[in-house]
Amino acid sequence: MRSLIFISLLSFSFTSQAGLKDTIWGLIDKVKIQIGFGETASSIELPDIPQPVGNPTDLSVYKRNRDKLYPANEQMLAWSVDKKKKLNIGYVNELFSVVQLRSPGRDEFSRWYNILQQGSSREGIYRALTVDDYYRSLEGRGASLTDQTVDFTSFYLKKYLQKKAQSDLLKQMTVYGIKKIIVDSTLKTLEVLSQNPENFFAWYAVFSEDMAIQFPSVWKYSLRGNKSRDTHYQWAKQTPYQLIQSEVIIKLHKVYNYLGRLTN
Repeated sequence: MRSLIFISLLSFSFTSQAGLKDTIWGLIDKVKIQIGFGETASSIELPDIPQPVGNPTDLSVYKRNRDKLYPANEQMLAWSVDKKKKLNIGYVNELFSVVQLRSPGRDEFSRWYNILQQGSSREGIYRALTVDDYYRSLEGRGASLTDQTVDFTSFYLKKYLQKKAQSDLLKQMTVYGIKKIIVDSTLKTLEVLSQNPENFFAWYAVFSEDMAIQFPSVWKYSLRGNKSRDTHYQWAKQTPYQLIQSEVIIKLHKVYNYLGRLTN
């Protein structure tokens, strides 16, 4: 109920403004991007954040030209069977770990892994894990947000979504409820931003640098913990859209799990 109230108020009160080798990072960490970190100030800045036009729940218009705008998407079609298998195994396991804070059962894993192998989107798998009975039970029994979590949420909304929310309302939410809402709102914003790849890459780069600086102990893999926005920008330019999108999902959940002291 609190989630529904918060979603409604967001709509009206926001103002525009498995191991390393089995994950995406086991493959990407092998790519060395030389940037010259720390030598000069970066020219990459956070872009203006556009808002969806028309029906805010129908974002299909933003997906029509995705492959033309993101040539790296073609990489996914050329992946070897072994590479596709490793990435999908890693994604399913990590998604369960950061979203529901548990390991998937054998049948659950097989179901979602096979769906990914057949070409379904990573976003679709993520959304399914936040609307099932198990996640709803987590939303209902979680503790209210700490002051630290409220402060981060207010900061994130203002800087990365150019929105604002009332702190007293946030304090009525649970960690499971708020992280689901924040990721959903972020994915909608990214859909609109994706119409301009340079702005999309810049948003991801500044966001990733910020998370690495603010939460250094959260990141196990070197690229996630890299404090250079230039490095994240170059990585994003070489990466299929879905993989960038899934990184945002995972990073936000990991940050909220850390702030809420949630562990599996």
